[in-house]
Amino acid sequence: MSSQGSSSQAVASQGSSSQAAAGPTPSGTAGSSPGPAGGAASPASSSRGADGSAVGVPEMSALDLAVGRAVAEVRGLRRRAKEAEERAERVDDLLREFSEGTEDPGSLARRVAELEDENEALRGRIRRGREGIDQIMARIRFLEDRR
Repeated sequence: MSSQGSSSQAVASQGSSSQAAAGPTPSGTAGSSPGPAGGAASPASSSRGADGSAVGVPEMSALDLAVGRAVAEVRGLRRRAKEAEERAERVDDLLREFSEGTEDPGSLARRVAELEDENEALRGRIRRGREGIDQIMARIRFLEDRR
């Protein structure tokens, strides 16, 4: 048993001396180079910021960014799914009304025709109003030029 304990201590001391000899890494800490060959730092040994996120580890910021994008995408998909469900419910309600006969297609067609006529009348009023404004502007320009 004691021989196993001393050999594990030798391996541990050898590992820590090789990490110390590695020098500073791009993140600025010694012995915490990423990847399988460098022996990534354990979560307990990495430095943490006040909010609990890893500080100085570029992989963590990339991971945070990827997770943020994924969360935003899921939220967008949920919103779109909810809108699609609401639209499907409205269509189902309309189909049910048509199939039950509560809404008469003939009366709906007449109402659409009335609304189209009303829209055309409103467009005519807007066109006449613009013509009147153009006449008033022409008079104002004429009076300003006479000054």
